[in-house]
Amino acid sequence: TITLPVQRRAVYGPCVKLTVEGLQGGHSGVEIHKNRANANKVMAEFLGRVQKLMPLCITKLSGGSKDNAIPRSCQVTLVAMGMYIERINDIAEQLQKEIREQYDEPFAIVRGDDVDALGGNAVTSECSAKVIALLNAVPNGVQSWSQDIEGLVQTSLNLGVVDLSADELKLC
Repeated sequence: TITLPVQRRAVYGPCVKLTVEGLQGGHSGVEIHKNRANANKVMAEFLGRVQKLMPLCITKLSGGSKDNAIPRSCQVTLVAMGMYIERINDIAEQLQKEIREQYDEPFAIVRGDDVDALGGNAVTSECSAKVIALLNAVPNGVQSWSQDIEGLVQTSLNLGVVDLSADELKLC
């Protein structure tokens, strides 16, 4: 388990919900080598790409339900410091295409939707940047293969659960 303290403040601006869903998932001890995407890691990439467009403040973040299961979905709500929903959806469309091509994920969905809200109690933009950096830095998937038995996973890691509470990000 990794925890990262976060600071929140009142932030005003248009809200956007980012969603990654439709992934196959599976047991991390049985299917980790089957070229399946991890929704939490896909969301990390999505957030990183959006962050290059504009400063953002995360209000909600949750993905996965068990630490030993490859997550099938992840959702983030954020306050976008500029209205770029069309550009966010261009990023989503490109990332969805990449996930479907690079992984065994023919039904992967990556999208951004306007939320009928104007801000909220959000993680500061500085802390949001740290959250995104940590999500992208955490290793995931097969780390090493057996030297003795071909095709046998020796060591693997799975970012199974991501949860943002009022004062910390928790990764399992």
